[in-house]
Amino acid sequence: ELPLTFHCLNKLIKLDLHGNKMRVPPKETIKQGIEQTRTFMRSLQQGSVQYFRMRLMLVGQENVGKTSLKRQLERTLAVNKISENKTDTKSTNNNNNNTLKNLPTQILSTDGIDISRLEIEAVFNGQPKTVTFTTWDFAGQEVYYTTHQFFLSKRSIYLLVWDLRYDESSSKVEYWLDSISARAPNAPVIIVGTHLDDSKYSTSTGAAELKQNMDKIVAKYSTRFANIVDFAVLSCNDGTNVPQLIELIREIVQQDKSIGQNFPTAYVKLEDTILQERKKFNPPILEWNDYKQLVTSLYPFEDNELIAATQLLHELGVIVFHNILSEDSFVILDPQWIADVFASIVTTKHNFGKNDGILLHSFLPQIWKSYDPKLHKPLLSLLQRFEVMVELEQTQEQLQKMNLVSNPLYNGKSLVPCLVPDCTDLPKLITQFWPPLNASTIEFGVRYKFDFIPHSLFTHIAARLCKFARSNSNSNSNISPLSSSSIISAATNNGIQSCSLGWHILAIYRNQMLFSTADKQDTCFVSRLIQESAIDVRVRGQKLANLVIRIVNDIIKELSKTWFKISVQIFLQIPENINPQSAFIALDKVVEANLRGESTISIMTKDSSDGDNQIINFGSIIPDIALAEFGEIEALNPPITPSNGTINDWSNSSGRWLQNVEQRIAIRTEQKEKRKEKQKERRRTLKRTNTVAKVSSIAKGPKLFGISLEEIMENQRLIDSTKQYPIILDVLTKLLFNLSAERTEGIFRIPGHALTIGQLRDQLNKLDFNINCSDVHTIAGLLKLWLRELSEPVICAELYEECLQSTNSTEATLSVLNKLPRLNRIVIEFVVRFLQQIVTPENEQFTKMGVDNIAMVFAPGLLRSPNSDPMILMINSEREKEFIRQLILNLPNGATIILDGISIATPRSNITTTSTTETTN
Repeated sequence: ELPLTFHCLNKLIKLDLHGNKMRVPPKETIKQGIEQTRTFMRSLQQGSVQYFRMRLMLVGQENVGKTSLKRQLERTLAVNKISENKTDTKSTNNNNNNTLKNLPTQILSTDGIDISRLEIEAVFNGQPKTVTFTTWDFAGQEVYYTTHQFFLSKRSIYLLVWDLRYDESSSKVEYWLDSISARAPNAPVIIVGTHLDDSKYSTSTGAAELKQNMDKIVAKYSTRFANIVDFAVLSCNDGTNVPQLIELIREIVQQDKSIGQNFPTAYVKLEDTILQERKKFNPPILEWNDYKQLVTSLYPFEDNELIAATQLLHELGVIVFHNILSEDSFVILDPQWIADVFASIVTTKHNFGKNDGILLHSFLPQIWKSYDPKLHKPLLSLLQRFEVMVELEQTQEQLQKMNLVSNPLYNGKSLVPCLVPDCTDLPKLITQFWPPLNASTIEFGVRYKFDFIPHSLFTHIAARLCKFARSNSNSNSNISPLSSSSIISAATNNGIQSCSLGWHILAIYRNQMLFSTADKQDTCFVSRLIQESAIDVRVRGQKLANLVIRIVNDIIKELSKTWFKISVQIFLQIPENINPQSAFIALDKVVEANLRGESTISIMTKDSSDGDNQIINFGSIIPDIALAEFGEIEALNPPITPSNGTINDWSNSSGRWLQNVEQRIAIRTEQKEKRKEKQKERRRTLKRTNTVAKVSSIAKGPKLFGISLEEIMENQRLIDSTKQYPIILDVLTKLLFNLSAERTEGIFRIPGHALTIGQLRDQLNKLDFNINCSDVHTIAGLLKLWLRELSEPVICAELYEECLQSTNSTEATLSVLNKLPRLNRIVIEFVVRFLQQIVTPENEQFTKMGVDNIAMVFAPGLLRSPNSDPMILMINSEREKEFIRQLILNLPNGATIILDGISIATPRSNITTTSTTETTN
């Protein structure tokens, strides 16, 4: 235990308790950080009581007897209590008998989650104590798995129930063991076989068969899953072996060091207050300020103490709590209520939305008839927040065809991803939207390989991708269950500004999703491969490739790491037109090769003979911008403190993706703000180090990289005081033309030699412009690096938003240049006029780099978002590209820049074309 005086360490900045098996404070508090730990110890010093509470989770497939087992546990414990009280008065016995009569005998299938309480007597340090279990009975139908993930907890005992009469695989025992291990790796698990009363087990042959099956199951799972503490077989009908199961639970509890911990008296009083007061609220949900007022009127809590206590009760499953220190945060006083809300949509009790996954809001009054109509809009927002539903915006044409009602809420519709049906005709789907690859089509593929892939992972990926897309209003496809006129807009992190990225949903099913650009020239196919435990992302065309690969990578890695707690390996697909076997290569190998300065990698294929491997260029398997992002994407994501993985974690990890209809619940604490600043600095550092493979350090003295344009001009005056713009631009662009960059395939897309780039960077930092390099891709990479490493972007940060808003008007786009400082304007015009000569139609047939490709590559170096949020960065990247594209297309294409009476020559290609006409102003 930490000493009670720990709270006096006000200057403590680091506390590492990893590996310490402490009872006090609890792990849930330690994970919240030093301040919450200090608050807990201060509260503990003011008074404490022992805490004997835990969760008992009953999980497994449907119809295996989970609910029957829970009822039999209740009945057996009630009988035991009667037996202990035989000497009591007759009235007491009558009361106990009434308790038995009140226990239901007819068991109906659980809908969602049923939460109740159970008490078991146990002995701690020689003293008898009552341990109170909150029992969570999880419905076993697959449709519920999406919402079950919200509630799996570490501070629990799991009873994994299966039907002895059938093979354990039919009860998905392995799936549940994987799920528990991912969410609560150290939580004790008892595998319980039911239906021992079946007649076949009454014979010697049946008993021998049962023993053989149990031996097989023990051998199969006990070595793989260390958290399995025992196996049990019993009957829920006659109670055979149920007392033994209770005794086993009692032994586990008595050995659990978290049971009987000292908790602050104030925390326990808060729990009692919540349990008493939540029945008075309909719904049992309070805004933070209302909750604070309720609690402090009954018990004096300081702000930090109330936050710490509330967060801990959330971890223990007493309440559901969202977003600390937010005016918009709220507390759900009754977890059963939110579980019922989930089950009102994701259920087997009605068929709304079951055919195509689309739920018409006109059905909500019937579905939610037990709720006050005033709650329907907040309920819808809550379900959207947890990605149980994704609201679909509708076109005017579609609304005109509907029988509209006065309340606009009921005129809408939502996609319920977990209700989307299986694809019954996958060959037809592939034929229609994913024909055989031809020689001219560019395709990139990424495979995410998992040891275990939860059922609900793909539904959450699909839900998040839907927020970046709109369905194709011109589609005549009848294969997609998603209505063709539904429009889904992507929302930025603040939930206020929205924009469409122009993706059109073609089809969405339980394990497949296809979307494309408006012209269907670029298509993306995301699929879940059940047998391979993998998710494949395949993109055809150049427009979508960078953005889609980056976004999907961010989504999958975030879900895997922060919510599902599962490991993932990433592989890149070798396109069919390069290798018909569609081989895969580990991304790690490509990244390592890129960091060594290599631009190709050798792979062994079925066609390789006599030890000759196939040489693959990186540019053919992944766009270089996406490759760089794979190295940086983790740094862009704010770190998530390890937690029990309860519903609050889902809110924190996915909040930036979700659009709340009324207002976004995302206010950051002071610690998060500090962490955000660190992430900004780390991102800048990664851009300077990962891109050039962490090569030699910057030379001392004057330099040209990593500083501002003004500092560069000041430094270069040591050798030339007449130049009106950075000399490095002249040197690199002329060298690129000398190396025929305008006729080189993949220019600015194919990465150069990273080690050489680093050496040339050091040379230029010494103002030595005598470059001796014949690799055009290395020089191109050096130019991109110089722009990207400017301490302040060429397009000033204060003009960033105006740039994004100006893309609909050529005049507005060009007018932004007039607002730039003189030096910045010279540099941007110089670079744009250089790029204009690269993207001429005559050159594009050689480079395969059109204006869209070039704009995508150069936008990150010329524009830089002041916001570090990953979602905003990804959404804005498309608009940044469009701004640079407009400049390339519309800036007067001339040989000189005339500014303030000074004429500045721009680099010119030796190739004369009709699209590079000379102009002077």
